[in-house]
Amino acid sequence: IWARPTIVATHMLESMTHEAVPTRAEVSDVAHAVLDRADAVMLSAETAMGHDPPRAVEMMNRIAGRAETQIPWVNPDEVTSPRRMIVEIVGHLVYNAVCLNSSVEGVITATRTGFTARWISKFRPPAHIFAVTRNRRVMRQLRLLWGVHPVHYDTDLENVDDLILEAVRVVYEAGLVDRESDIVFTSGTRLIPGRTNLVGVFHVRDLIRERKKKPLRRRDG
Repeated sequence: IWARPTIVATHMLESMTHEAVPTRAEVSDVAHAVLDRADAVMLSAETAMGHDPPRAVEMMNRIAGRAETQIPWVNPDEVTSPRRMIVEIVGHLVYNAVCLNSSVEGVITATRTGFTARWISKFRPPAHIFAVTRNRRVMRQLRLLWGVHPVHYDTDLENVDDLILEAVRVVYEAGLVDRESDIVFTSGTRLIPGRTNLVGVFHVRDLIRERKKKPLRRRDG
């Protein structure tokens, strides 16, 4: 409910410490951890001193990837916190926008701390979440969250319009979204720092074309 990252760890594929394949019960445990909305599943002895560490990682990835395709869509009202915050309302809106528009290929959130990405991830939207940030420490933390792909950018931008253009550009040039797709974008504004208060749906091609016409304005100093 509170969008706290969760890890399920230890003994998940324990038999692969000595064997080449896991047991059926272990496969079920990993799959159910994903279906129960864990952000991450973790190996320990299987990779620290196991029979074949790369194979154990590959097996964990296969099981998790298959289970992710079966995560049930939920009514966001059923997983909201007792004290609904603005960022949670944003996550709710993003989830609905993705579910109602099949052309949405991804969610791009411009974030300083990763807080908004965490709340969007909570709802498990059926689209990739690209968290665009200038902070590399935040990028490393975001790698833990379900469905979140951190993307780095360097420019300190003057206004929200330029931030939208730059965020979409870096995600597009990284090959993460298609030019003909739509994206949902979220960010805050400099007028109210530390709070996400903007949600929009954009065509990638429109923003890429506008980016060529309009140079970005950098802040002095």
